[in-house]
Amino acid sequence: MITLSAVTMSVFEAVLTQAHLSVQEVARQLHLKAHTVRRTIDLLRKSKVLLGVRPYVNPSLLGISEYYIYFKVHDGNPSVRDAFVKAVCRNEQVAYLGELGGDFRYEVRFMAPHAYSLVEFTDLIAEQFRTKVSIASLCLIHDDEYSPTASGG
Repeated sequence: MITLSAVTMSVFEAVLTQAHLSVQEVARQLHLKAHTVRRTIDLLRKSKVLLGVRPYVNPSLLGISEYYIYFKVHDGNPSVRDAFVKAVCRNEQVAYLGELGGDFRYEVRFMAPHAYSLVEFTDLIAEQFRTKVSIASLCLIHDDEYSPTASGG
């Protein structure tokens, strides 16, 4: 597992949440020099925390597992769907929620260091929505899926 310094973490968070910004804009925002930001991004790429041409986070190197959960909302009532979306988005370990279309299916990207957090999350959703929402499938992204050979890089 990799530990990031405070400066590296601030650059990492900026790149993760605002990838559209230039190095100069990130530097200005963080009150750093542009070469510090560039060097930090290079370090994150060399350590394979960021992958590809555009930054992509490799959570496994940070000790975080990435899970994809596919939910189906059985109740077509818009208030149930809205309540489900709000409940999912309240969890700080949810990195992404997308509606897949057809029968109110949703993809949730959940990131956690331990499966216990995933179990707690799914139990909470099950308890809150009972028969109105179910898990259609669950998938764990493995460390190998981020390796340069697996991604073709």
